[in-house]
Amino acid sequence: MSNTDAKSDKRPDALKRAGDAMEANPLAILAGGAAVGLLAGMVLPRTESETALFGTVGRRMTAAAAAAAAAARDTGLAELEAQGISGKAAKAQVNRLFDGVVEAAGTAGHAAAGAAVEKARKPAK
Repeated sequence: MSNTDAKSDKRPDALKRAGDAMEANPLAILAGGAAVGLLAGMVLPRTESETALFGTVGRRMTAAAAAAAAAARDTGLAELEAQGISGKAAKAQVNRLFDGVVEAAGTAGHAAAGAAVEKARKPAK
C-alpha cells in the first residue's frame, strides 16, 4: 500500500471524528471559531471602507461595552460592600490571615527546635 493510499484511508475516519466532536461540543466549536475570527480581526489592518461603514457603529459598541463594564464593576463593588467586604475589610482579613500564618510558623519552629533538643539529649541506642 502506498503512502497516498494510507492517507486516503484515514481521511473518512478523521472526518467522522471531527463531525462527532462538532455534534458533541457545538458551543466549543462556536467559541473556537469566534476566537479565531477575533484574532484574525485584530491582526489584519482595518481598511478605509471598513472605517467608513462601521466607524460609527464601532464607536457606539465600544462606548456601550465600556458602560456595561463600568456598571458591572460598580454593581459588584456595591454587592461586596453590602456583604461587608470593603477594601478595608479585605485588607484587614489578609492581615489577620498573615498574622495567623506567622504565628503558626513560629509555633511549628519552636516545636521543631524542642523536638531536636530532646532528641539530642537522649542517648543513641
